[in-house]
Amino acid sequence: IYPDVDGIIAHLSNDTMAAELLDKADSAGIPVVLVGSDIPEKECCTYVGSDNYMAGQMAAKLLCEATGGRANIAFISGLEKQNAQNQKIQGFRDGLAQWPGMEVICVEYSQMDSVQAAQTTQTLLKAYPEINVFVGITAPDLEGIIKTIEQRLNHDAYHLIGFDDSATTISGIRRGVVMASIVEEPFAMG
Repeated sequence: IYPDVDGIIAHLSNDTMAAELLDKADSAGIPVVLVGSDIPEKECCTYVGSDNYMAGQMAAKLLCEATGGRANIAFISGLEKQNAQNQKIQGFRDGLAQWPGMEVICVEYSQMDSVQAAQTTQTLLKAYPEINVFVGITAPDLEGIIKTIEQRLNHDAYHLIGFDDSATTISGIRRGVVMASIVEEPFAMG
């Protein structure tokens, strides 16, 4: 936060650390625009981006319809303290509320690393053989999940859902490995 700055545009990766900086910008009278990830309790900022909670609800609805309302779900998310990712998970959970046969088994974090997401997927498959749905909250998460699931002989027994339109996701949809992806338009947001 510099004295001659007229404004700040930011995409947040760690909302806890960013809150203090946003307070400093507010105290200095510097307007802030947050893109892609909001901190709703910070009224000093303007937010431009998706309704991540609604995106989670949309994904839950698609999954419920595809599975007939029966699934055991694992989330792999990039960062634990990133509001946009947490909103997607919460929206998804809330979207499942009317479906008693839909169970969230766990939420794990990959640190935005597809290799870590792949390793986590392998670990979860061993620890929870009942899991039949993986939700990749970020592009690297879904990429790691795809790599692991495609190697399994019974890969068609799993439903994969994501929140991006990366080349890996689009290819996974075309090959029938990824069931669905809810896509943002970050270029348009900018």
